[in-house]
Amino acid sequence: MTTYVDEKVKQLNSSLLTAFQNLDAPQLLTNEPGKQSDMHTARDQGDKLRFLSNAIPSLDLNSSTTLTNLTQLEDVLDSYITITNTTSTTATATANNTDPSIEWLFVAKCTVAAYAFVFSKVLNSTLPLSESIHYWNDIHGNSIQEIYYALQTAPARIGQLAVNTLQQARTSQVGIKSVLSSQKHIISSLFPVHAKAWTKEKMHRSPIQFLSEMSRRPLILQLIRDEIGQKKKNLEYFRSQQAARLGLLIKMTPQFTSDEANETNDSTTFESTISYQTSRCVELIGCVLEPFMNEIDPLGFGASGDKNLKRSMGALQTLSPESNEPAYYAKRLSVFLKSWEKCEQNLDSVYQIYGPLSVATRYWIPTLTLFLTGDIAIKYVFKRKDDIKQWIKELAITGHDFVVHWIWEPILKVWDTIRLKDQSLTLLSKEGLRSDLESLERMVINFAKDNCHMSEVDISRIPLQIKEGDMSLVLKAYEQEMKNPIKNAVAGNLIQTLLIQVQKTKVDVDLAMSALDKLLKSNELNFAFLAVAPSMLLTWASFSWINNFYKSRTGQKVRKIGQPLRDTLRRVERLLNLGSLAGERKEDGSQSDSNDGLLSCESQGTLLCEVHLLRSYAHGLPNRNSMRELFMQDLRDLEDPNLTRSQKIQTIARMYRHWRFL
Repeated sequence: MTTYVDEKVKQLNSSLLTAFQNLDAPQLLTNEPGKQSDMHTARDQGDKLRFLSNAIPSLDLNSSTTLTNLTQLEDVLDSYITITNTTSTTATATANNTDPSIEWLFVAKCTVAAYAFVFSKVLNSTLPLSESIHYWNDIHGNSIQEIYYALQTAPARIGQLAVNTLQQARTSQVGIKSVLSSQKHIISSLFPVHAKAWTKEKMHRSPIQFLSEMSRRPLILQLIRDEIGQKKKNLEYFRSQQAARLGLLIKMTPQFTSDEANETNDSTTFESTISYQTSRCVELIGCVLEPFMNEIDPLGFGASGDKNLKRSMGALQTLSPESNEPAYYAKRLSVFLKSWEKCEQNLDSVYQIYGPLSVATRYWIPTLTLFLTGDIAIKYVFKRKDDIKQWIKELAITGHDFVVHWIWEPILKVWDTIRLKDQSLTLLSKEGLRSDLESLERMVINFAKDNCHMSEVDISRIPLQIKEGDMSLVLKAYEQEMKNPIKNAVAGNLIQTLLIQVQKTKVDVDLAMSALDKLLKSNELNFAFLAVAPSMLLTWASFSWINNFYKSRTGQKVRKIGQPLRDTLRRVERLLNLGSLAGERKEDGSQSDSNDGLLSCESQGTLLCEVHLLRSYAHGLPNRNSMRELFMQDLRDLEDPNLTRSQKIQTIARMYRHWRFL
């Protein structure tokens, strides 16, 4: 993740090299970085020029590896100090005459690398502090979360009480029962934060009486809530002090270029500019690291060092170089870098004391619950393993049958319907209708020949009349036969006319069925799609849900980080809107003259902490449509110390307008 420090150091490196390249230097440096063995060989031989020619290119300030490799930087500085001490005699110095501008360039690059290292470490140390504050904010004020926190820490508290009790009993040579009867001992063991506060108050009352009067809530809940609040308050205070140091690093950023040096191209002007900026940057690093060199008070956080922070800023602005020798500042820088390990331990101690609970403390309850319930679940699974196998088998068969019978086969039927292969959707065949109609025609013609004595011309018209549905010939005969139904049923044509009408009814039914067949045929494709539609719709909905789920992960990711982004931007906007914070007050207590000017040291540092937190959140934004890069541009505008307060407020307003997830 690119940070403000990386971008700032690249600018410093560019300005430093530009200032040096403008010089008419008598000795040129190699363009390729030297090997570690070459630098050690040059150191052992006392060849300073060769050492610097290899060491300066090896300090690549554009590389994140160089900026984070403290061991390499210390080794290069120690080698330079060693070779400088070796060549301190007059004869050796004459033989190894080196242009001072090259030495200043080397020390300046080492100083910038150390500046970037300290700046990056202090800035990154605010991330766990911000996360810890957010962690305690979620718990503080939530009774359920506070009770759960009490359960999480109960084993550790009881264990600490047991250890302290045994130590107290051995030290004071008294019984354990008498030690446990001391309220102060119990409070100091279970709630060390309250014990410290109670000791500072120097109350005549007992700790239990003092704490029980604080609230009407149950004592244990009040103790837990106050402990969480105290941790959060201490972390916020420490982060504000870190912000002040960051602001000091921003305000006192070295400037290795000057108009005078660029115009004259004089090595003397270059040396004076570099020496001044280098000495000020070295002292700045020492000023930032000094409060952390000693063990940090768990409740004070080295406040004595923080009181002098603003005075240190004024002193650095009027600082004059103590020496004209670059080796002097290299030694001081080496001393400061060697003390970083102790500083880092002291910084980690704050996070360990007031940071979130350890993984074991946070998750022992879920782990124990999972162990107990998991044992029951495993026993249940093994007991019902045959049923579970059958359920899985039935589920597989159901899925197979659904795909085959409700998706594959209906699709094949649709395909056959389109290609007119499926003729199953018919109620009557064409041959059946034609045979029934021809049978009716023959029956009517025979009836007419036998009973009506019609001419051949009239008989030839009968098939056409039959097709048109004209049965008047048979119906007239039927009406005559019905006058004497019994006689005509035996000796007449009543039965024959009835059978002809039955055949006519059959033909009519066939015609109706034929019309229905045509209707079904015209909608056969619709019926085929209707049959496959439910299963296809269900399948499409399932796959669409899965597809949308995976596609929406990006949107969910953006929405997920949207809330912490909004919360952080709210704090940034509040910081800019207030304008007159405690850190912006003058030493005499009066208010700053301008409410729209540049931010003060502490405010700029606090702003940088919040924007650095925004950078960590923005790392989760997608790269599509240059979303992350454009968001980073807005963050760079907020980080820029040269922009006024109103310009940064306008930047936040633009971010709210442009970014939908905000």
